[in-house]
Amino acid sequence: MKKPLIYLLLFLLGLGIIITICAIIGFEKIWLNLAAIGWLGAGVFFLAGAISLALTGLGWWLIMKSYQIKVSARHATVAHMIAYGMNIFIPSFYIGGEPFRSYYIGKVYNISKTKVFATAIYAKFMELLAFLLFLYIGTVLIVMSPTYGTKIPPAIRDMIIGVDIFLGFIFVMFFWGILRNFQMLTKLFTFMRKFRLLEKPMDKIIPGTQKMEVLFHEVFCHNWRVGFTAFGLACIAVTITFVKPVLIFYCLNGQILSWDELALIFTVGQILLSFHVTPGGMGLWEGGQIGVFHLMGMGSAVAAAFMLIARLSDFLLAGIGGYLIVHFNLVHVPKEELVVDTDKLV
Repeated sequence: MKKPLIYLLLFLLGLGIIITICAIIGFEKIWLNLAAIGWLGAGVFFLAGAISLALTGLGWWLIMKSYQIKVSARHATVAHMIAYGMNIFIPSFYIGGEPFRSYYIGKVYNISKTKVFATAIYAKFMELLAFLLFLYIGTVLIVMSPTYGTKIPPAIRDMIIGVDIFLGFIFVMFFWGILRNFQMLTKLFTFMRKFRLLEKPMDKIIPGTQKMEVLFHEVFCHNWRVGFTAFGLACIAVTITFVKPVLIFYCLNGQILSWDELALIFTVGQILLSFHVTPGGMGLWEGGQIGVFHLMGMGSAVAAAFMLIARLSDFLLAGIGGYLIVHFNLVHVPKEELVVDTDKLV
């Protein structure tokens, strides 16, 4: 079965779960809450998401600029939107769109796609590092909360802490491996080459992988000041993501959510979004949010209204990226042309 068909089926599965949840809660109840939020509340929520996306795009543009990859802000924005669209629609761990923005920039400016890809991974690493930092902050706020610390089932609490530790371990290993130029992937593929069935495929992969890991090391160690700047911008973007649920609830009933409530929404939501079984974690994230709002003593209709506004905001931004993907004919780009141009690394 071809991948586009699989992605379509997964999208329909996620959409079906969302519709089922809304049907169980009641469309009329949800509509009343959506009407209370209004166009202004939804518009401000969308604007907050757009600002967050712009900040992470600015961080990537600064990284490229520091590495002497001179790209206009317009083309960098287009490439960033393309990557965001791919990351939402393709089940992946947030990095499915990086080869596509690298391909777009490489094609427009006739430069090494692999160099651009290395800067994109650097920028994405800083973005995910900011999310991980706030994930830890959120976990601490939840566990220490006098209101919700004891309400959370021990299994859920242990799962949150376990996922935090696992993600932290992955990031530390990745970061350490790149800084020390350990070339973990090259060593892994070299080990796999010992198996006779994998010998020929690994012979094709290892040279390019080794060059790419060397390039990752150079980009990550090139300019720490710019890296910290990108991380700071990503932290501001994540802060906006962390606090923007306040907009919805203030429009609904004038309520200002507490920090531990924001932490609960953000932390559980981001952990669920880490499992991209369906595009954008559709269905899984919504189900989790229903549970979070139930724990907070809020109605399911309120939770459904919030999740629909959040999804609409995400899909509008991703839709722009999807349009750009089609407009620039990136749908049918051969897989081998996305990143592999290691002969142009000099």
